[in-house]
Amino acid sequence: DGAAALVDKALFGGAFPTPQDPPVALPLKSIPPRIPADLVPKLGISQVIGTFTSSYDPGQPRVTNIQRMAQLLQGYVILPGETLSLNGVVGPRTTANGFVPAQAIVAGQNYGTDVGGGISQFASALLNAAYAGGLDIVEFQSPSLHDPHEPLGREATISYPMPDLKLRDSTPYGVVIW
Repeated sequence: DGAAALVDKALFGGAFPTPQDPPVALPLKSIPPRIPADLVPKLGISQVIGTFTSSYDPGQPRVTNIQRMAQLLQGYVILPGETLSLNGVVGPRTTANGFVPAQAIVAGQNYGTDVGGGISQFASALLNAAYAGGLDIVEFQSPSLHDPHEPLGREATISYPMPDLKLRDSTPYGVVIW
């Protein structure tokens, strides 16, 4: 917390920075891993179980949101028997959390703009990869407007706090989201 403001001040807060300027000391906090390192080899994660590709036009604000969702989920491990809640892991889509205003379905039948717009495309891709990988699909909601780039019936809309996408690992192995 506060690191972005310190970097901004160091770069733009006065005279042009030089190599002689003191280094910027960023506040750090230790966050223990969610899964202990000694458990990882025991999870049996050894192969890809499901993938899905969803294309988009580069340069749109929604792409920033799709990429932010991917960053927040990359490397997340679903333990055997555990249920992943996409909203539970990512939290609210806010500008403070790296999301931007972009096109979104608003009020069910219209396109408008909302912070985090476009993330349903990420949720749909994750849903389809989970489907291909044999994970249990515990909860998802189809959007009110069909995206022709996604398989009919396998699209997921997501908002905070609801609707959510929830996937359960019913295997004896861990699953890494990548």
